[in-house]
Amino acid sequence: MKTVRVDFGQTKFANKKTNQKDRVVLDTTKTINGHILIAGASGTGKTHQLRRVIDAMSKQPPHPRFHIIDVHGDLDIPGASSCKFSESSPYGVNPLKVDPDPHSGGVRKRARSFIASLNRTTSKLGTKQESALYHLLTDLYEANGFYLDKPESWDVKTDLRRNPRHPKKQPTLGDLKTFAEWRLAQMTTGAGSKALSKLDELNRKVRQLHRKSDKGDDSEQKQVEKLRAEAADLYREYVMAVETGRELPQYLTYAGRDVMQSVFERISNLESSGIFRPRKPDFDLNAPVRRYDISALSRDEQILFIDFLASEMFQAARRKGQAAHPRDFIVIDESHAFVSAEPDHILNVIIRESRKFGIGLILASQSLSDFPDDIIANTSTKVILGLDEMFHASTARKLAIDPKRFGWVYPRRTALIQIKRAGDTSNRYLDVELC
Repeated sequence: MKTVRVDFGQTKFANKKTNQKDRVVLDTTKTINGHILIAGASGTGKTHQLRRVIDAMSKQPPHPRFHIIDVHGDLDIPGASSCKFSESSPYGVNPLKVDPDPHSGGVRKRARSFIASLNRTTSKLGTKQESALYHLLTDLYEANGFYLDKPESWDVKTDLRRNPRHPKKQPTLGDLKTFAEWRLAQMTTGAGSKALSKLDELNRKVRQLHRKSDKGDDSEQKQVEKLRAEAADLYREYVMAVETGRELPQYLTYAGRDVMQSVFERISNLESSGIFRPRKPDFDLNAPVRRYDISALSRDEQILFIDFLASEMFQAARRKGQAAHPRDFIVIDESHAFVSAEPDHILNVIIRESRKFGIGLILASQSLSDFPDDIIANTSTKVILGLDEMFHASTARKLAIDPKRFGWVYPRRTALIQIKRAGDTSNRYLDVELC
């Protein structure tokens, strides 16, 4: 049977039955899943253990591939094929790629997931912005042949458009920017629909009218009446300018020009980061390790990059079908900054569902206290290499162990390790003398 094994070392205490110290070995055919958490403060050998795990696993059948997300640019692995992502790099990830699965994919989920990722950054969208962006995305998908209520259209190979002018393709962030710019031009200049600009102008006049009325200044009564007359004229122009009968619903959908302007600016800023280009990175296809150097990105850009890359990889793993062994591992250093307690966050989805699809997570951090309970509970292997004392109490509560046990851990020499195996309900943490 194909298996991937990692020998961490031996137990500190001898087995009472054999009177010998046991080897502490990770065996992917016996663990409940392939996920690994490695926690260790600076200088405890965290990077060294990551390299050992990756080196051991990549050299054994079935030779899984590793995708290392390097947030600091210092996680170099011998033999890795590396690509650096920045504003000037020619490649990136496509955050708008629709999963064709009729049960778990589709336009609505992709749009909602895209918005949720934006809201995990420091600049969250307002309620009106969320609504406008959602409708903008669904309109863009429909324009490209991906329909909300037609699952068969979610496959790029199936084109249900009546008069397709171009081959069907997955829309990109660049397409979204162009589409948003076109919508904004309609609402600002009336291009293609004079009614929208008239309605916008009418609303400005009415707001101005209300502000002046609130003052109650009799000397401005003539100006108020003038504004009323202008508003009435604009309303008549709006009614006469209606062309399709969809102008008002469209205006309400996008919540006005100001909201659309802010959404367009947010999309433009994302697009200008340069990391959401449709071209795939130029990795060596034969290399067992792919390193994504995202050290040049801001923290918000790193959050989005990891969300969209992990989502794309999970979709690909599901399309390949079920697997009896891990085919791919996603490795994320300083991962506490990129996890979320939201059940639908892609890393939580992978933690819960990925075993049968042959994908695993290896998450490294200086502490486990910042990880959501779902990730800790659903990760079979945890390696604690030594924590700063400030994290002892919070981590002990998370793991339900005595905080005094952290005092025995010596950097680069010993560790606390838990490996959950199928059928084993003890879930013990072993005192391990590292290799």
